[in-house]
Amino acid sequence: MRTGLPELKAGPMHKAVANRKPSGWLITGASGFIGSHLVRHILRNKADVQIIMLCRSSAPHNEARLAFALSGSQSQKDRVEVVYGDAAVEEDVALIFERFNITHVFHLSAITHVDNSIKDPAAVNENNMLSCLNLIKQCRKYSERSWPLKLIHLSTDEAWLYSTGAIDRLTNPYAGAKHSADELFLTWSDIYKFEFASLYCPNVYGTFQHTEKFLPKMVYAAAQGDAMTVFGDGNQTRSWTHVDTVTETLLEMALTSLGTKHHLIQSMEVFSSKQLAEGIRDYVRKKYGQYGSLEFVMDREGNFSRDTITGDGNVRCWFEGRSLLRELDNVIDWYVANHSWAESCRAESRQLRTEVSTECGV
Repeated sequence: MRTGLPELKAGPMHKAVANRKPSGWLITGASGFIGSHLVRHILRNKADVQIIMLCRSSAPHNEARLAFALSGSQSQKDRVEVVYGDAAVEEDVALIFERFNITHVFHLSAITHVDNSIKDPAAVNENNMLSCLNLIKQCRKYSERSWPLKLIHLSTDEAWLYSTGAIDRLTNPYAGAKHSADELFLTWSDIYKFEFASLYCPNVYGTFQHTEKFLPKMVYAAAQGDAMTVFGDGNQTRSWTHVDTVTETLLEMALTSLGTKHHLIQSMEVFSSKQLAEGIRDYVRKKYGQYGSLEFVMDREGNFSRDTITGDGNVRCWFEGRSLLRELDNVIDWYVANHSWAESCRAESRQLRTEVSTECGV
């Protein structure tokens, strides 16, 4: 069921929903990269919940993700309400909480990507902070209900590194906004008595990721025989997490007591940007006969050399059981086979040249 937020108001449907067993799971950024995979995973593994997908944009690439998320049975689709609105708009969030019996919130929406945050730090901080504050207001208002309310925030690995002292400063506005949101949620969840935790994970990869991200960007450049641009000397190391591991972890967090408020996914595989780009280039060359080549360009601001995250006694660790080396070929094949995906992302970039998208993925 697709709904425009201006139509959301108290009325017969609100009263009908109020008489149901509380089961509403709100997902912000639901047509984003991780959000669409999460909706699909929940529908296939949790049959007794209603999902409210809060989607900011109806751009073609987000509509493609929406179709992917809702590609299951009709009974699964009937448990989903698609709402177009913005978590940064207080009225939008308030109307959703008023209409639906929300018991769980997965806060995934954010203006993402480091480059975007450097170009427009004001937009990143305003949007991400307002989204956080709007959710806090509603959690405060509805925490007095007779059932518990749980909020899970998808944070970023750099925020965890900074909070544990592994790095002495945050390197970009996106990480700063995520760290600030973590701190606000931590403080106010204690005061307003709703359950909360942040999930920190390394770089996420998988299908339906925006082409501004490193892995799909490298794949399409290689497949077209173009230059595969790598920042600096390419020796910056990153650990990687498959999007399915993230969605499985989020669902498990929703179904169990959160305990500690810090959760992180650890991946033991570490690759440099150069290694990953070379692996993509060689695979595409061997299978598809295309000859992309690496081109090293001036490093960007805030591109730190290593982001491997580890836990301590104050965090619950989840472990990445999938190997990037085993999964990479399938992911590359998907992007090569789906040329229309790249075009839909490019169309959005051309249309919103001076803006950044809230749902390009984390």
